[in-house]
Amino acid sequence: MLTQKEIIKLIREDGKITSSEIIKKYSVSRQYINVLISELIKNDIIVKIGSTKNSFYVLKKDAGKYLLKE
Repeated sequence: MLTQKEIIKLIREDGKITSSEIIKKYSVSRQYINVLISELIKNDIIVKIGSTKNSFYVLKKDAGKYLLKE
């Protein structure tokens, strides 16, 4: 089963990740992904960049370089 640690690992490997990419890789529901991601955001580990279909998640420490591009 997918865990928060695995989501963090994926983000570290790729620099950023979308919910859709996680769903494809692990075949889990969007609702389950949202629960894990919401908890990571609440704990200031990751941040969401963008909104709706164009959103992705990055580690909080790396968010600055993505925010500057927008």
